[in-house]
Amino acid sequence: MKRVFYLYDTDTDSDAVRGCHANRFSQFILIAVVGSCMTTVKDGKSDDVIVSLDTPEKGLWLNKMIWKEMHSFSEGTVLFVLSSHPYNSDEYISHYGQYLELTKG
Repeated sequence: MKRVFYLYDTDTDSDAVRGCHANRFSQFILIAVVGSCMTTVKDGKSDDVIVSLDTPEKGLWLNKMIWKEMHSFSEGTVLFVLSSHPYNSDEYISHYGQYLELTKG
């Protein structure tokens, strides 16, 4: 792991959605150490998968080039994230249409 960060103070009243991007190189492990959230995972080819992160005893591994959207946060959620690479804004794909083009065939 080259980077560790947390998502917290997510406003549950506004239906906050975090993530909404894919990474060209980084892989991630997501763990809800406090509270819970849902994570929608997309690979650009298969049906979306929605994973509940609701206990610190389970984590979700996300490979590179996987679109992720974290949402439905319970009050006080702290989502712990481990990343395989240091932060690099150039590896982020933040437009879903561009992501779909890159994941074609």
